[in-house]
Amino acid sequence: KNNKETKLGLCTVYEPATKSMIKRALKSDMEFINMSDWDTEKNGLFGVEGSKYGDLYKCMWSADLTNVRGNVGVSNISGSYTPLYDRKTNKDIDYNNQLLMNASNAIKSRDYDEIAKYVDLEYLAISEAVGYIAGNPDSMRYNTNNYMIYLRRTDGKMIFIPIDNDRVFGITRDWNPTGSAMMYLKPLD
Repeated sequence: KNNKETKLGLCTVYEPATKSMIKRALKSDMEFINMSDWDTEKNGLFGVEGSKYGDLYKCMWSADLTNVRGNVGVSNISGSYTPLYDRKTNKDIDYNNQLLMNASNAIKSRDYDEIAKYVDLEYLAISEAVGYIAGNPDSMRYNTNNYMIYLRRTDGKMIFIPIDNDRVFGITRDWNPTGSAMMYLKPLD
């Protein structure tokens, strides 16, 4: 605000890629991220009938939401099968992943109103702006890698959750972006 440097000290990023993360994040005091509280969320009508969790997917490298069909599933423990869109909730049931397919089709249409039906655009704008300012080179925006998708039970809309934020704020251990890599793609690209 006043153009002075602020030392934040040591920060810890806790980022479990599990459904427990969703329950912890859904608190009514977090209205700035446009989320419902947990009681409302678990009673929502979207996703798997009778489930208390919406659809949570861990996305692998190249999961750009244009290649969903045939790339969605539940990885196995041995690691011999890991789909691009690895479903972390409702693993033990036969499920058609229709909400994810609908969102993918809307995104491919490039029609704003259609996308707004399936993607929480306010949440997307906030998370992408923070990712850009933090210089995250490994996200949906930049490298289509290291993010999760959650489709809420309350409205069926998709939110993006960045994970594995080990390359933010200029940290370049074992990989050195060439200066522009951290912010190579602008938010509107």
